[in-house]
Amino acid sequence: MLSRHYAPQTQMYVTHNMADSIDRFSDSKIGILVFKEGILNDRIKHQEILSLSGNFSEAAKNLYAAMHRLDNQGLDVIIAEFLPDKDLGKSINDKLKRAAKK
Repeated sequence: MLSRHYAPQTQMYVTHNMADSIDRFSDSKIGILVFKEGILNDRIKHQEILSLSGNFSEAAKNLYAAMHRLDNQGLDVIIAEFLPDKDLGKSINDKLKRAAKK
């Protein structure tokens, strides 16, 4: 396994609490990466949903393209939510953590 995966040029954080993270960066242009449910918040400039149906395989397939789209939006920060830590969600969470390391 690679020690690093794709990492956006935009600063990226991974969180269990999206609302607190959005508040933390309230003065920034925020993009979010969520598993299956979008978030209505005026502070969010762009968001990507990995799988509307909550399917781990679909989320994994969409992960890197979603990160690239967010990275190309001219954002100050990307906030990604952890997926449920089971099944393929564990692997996706590992990729998110690696992408957030810079």
